[in-house]
Amino acid sequence: MTTILITGANRGIGLALTSEFLRQGDQVIATARDPKQANDLNALAVEYPAPALRIEQMDVGDTAAVERVVASVAQQVGVLDVLINNAGVFPEEGDERLEELSLGQFETAFSVNVVGTARVSQLFLPLVRKSERGRIVNISSGAGSISDKTDSRHYCYSVSKAALNQLSRALAAELKPESIVVVPITPGWVKTDMGGELAELTPEASAASLVKTISKLTIKQTGLFLDRHGRSGVYNW
Repeated sequence: MTTILITGANRGIGLALTSEFLRQGDQVIATARDPKQANDLNALAVEYPAPALRIEQMDVGDTAAVERVVASVAQQVGVLDVLINNAGVFPEEGDERLEELSLGQFETAFSVNVVGTARVSQLFLPLVRKSERGRIVNISSGAGSISDKTDSRHYCYSVSKAALNQLSRALAAELKPESIVVVPITPGWVKTDMGGELAELTPEASAASLVKTISKLTIKQTGLFLDRHGRSGVYNW
């Protein structure tokens, strides 16, 4: 049985990933900032009671909160096969000019999308190292592509996702000698609070492809920027 931890699992892609992994028989630790308000996630816990699904309160911006969950997972499970850094924020409307944005919006994007991912990866790494097939998956975005950037939209979000890709690339290089796979993956344009109603994919469709890809990741793919089907080269750095 594969043990997977998913951040930001209360809705959208995180919730759909949780459901899809559970359906294929994996063990999931789903984290959310406020589990009491995560009605759909709590409904899943009724359908898949522990140890299949465990829900943990965790804010990726709070070191103490992350440390508490690390200790809980270490005690209850002892090993983490897959860490999925899915929690993310989109702190702007998307079409603002630079002069219209506050620096606080940039700080919010980086604190969650980049520093939060670094924090969670750093603190859970000892448990990932205990796995025979450790994987760290960072949910990225095509908006983080530098070479494909031709507009001025999504300043805060796109810049933070470009930084997340660089973080993923560096961590992949560090952990490759230990055979731990690290990849940034874009889920596609998904109908979520962040992606909007005009998006092409439902969370469930995106998650179905992502789960297949994550389940089959190999060390040959470490450090690559993948689409949800596991293909590299579809999205440029």
